[in-house]
Amino acid sequence: MTETISVNKPSLYVAFGNKEELFYKVLLRYASGPVAYVNEVLKEPTARKVAESFLVRAAEFLTDPQHPKGCMIVQGALSSGESAELVRNILINFRKSYESKL
Repeated sequence: MTETISVNKPSLYVAFGNKEELFYKVLLRYASGPVAYVNEVLKEPTARKVAESFLVRAAEFLTDPQHPKGCMIVQGALSSGESAELVRNILINFRKSYESKL
């Protein structure tokens, strides 16, 4: 990542804090950008319309060649081992925030 954005590690940590803080900031950006449709579909008037809109919008997102394959939230949870408990908890709380809107 440091090569991609042309900064060294110390500069990255000065700008973003530790790895977990950086991950959380990226997660917020992801949720308000590429997957902002999740909040939009939760506003649909019926459960059927929520499910239908979610499936259509997810299919559009996941098949768009401009986006990486898969979901950052799901992939992050799957790759979080015991040493990444903080990241796992961030993802759990993030998913809970969506559930609380239902």
